[in-house]
Amino acid sequence: MAGTIAQYLNGKKIGVLDGDCFVKEISGSKHIMRSPYAIFFDISSLRKVEGQGCKCVRVSDKETGDIYVAELSLIWRHAIYKNYGYGEQVGLSVDLFDITRQAGGANIGGVVGYEPATVSFTEYEKRHPTKAEKQIGQLPLFGAK
Repeated sequence: MAGTIAQYLNGKKIGVLDGDCFVKEISGSKHIMRSPYAIFFDISSLRKVEGQGCKCVRVSDKETGDIYVAELSLIWRHAIYKNYGYGEQVGLSVDLFDITRQAGGANIGGVVGYEPATVSFTEYEKRHPTKAEKQIGQLPLFGAK
């Protein structure tokens, strides 16, 4: 990809900085944590791309073709810190990403030039509030107004 800077961690390519966005491809079944339900990044890698002008991340799930996008500032603001034995990690809850779902789980092969997120509701999403529902807030309990 023209205008990109490959990013490495311990000699292994982990993604590219494409303009002001860090682009990474994962296998969701291995790399999207279930508890907490989040996507994690190596802290030193995020700090490095941030120093190179990074403002967002785009994560493409090569198993489903789904694309997860978030501003870097959102990751730092809602950070979940973990160490799974591979160094310090920072994660963001999946429900805070803008998600573009790919019909049929096709591998789209790349994420540059994606369209704004349109989310189809899976069984998981039907059981959890959307961003809009969270912004509205909870209904008052016990007759409170």
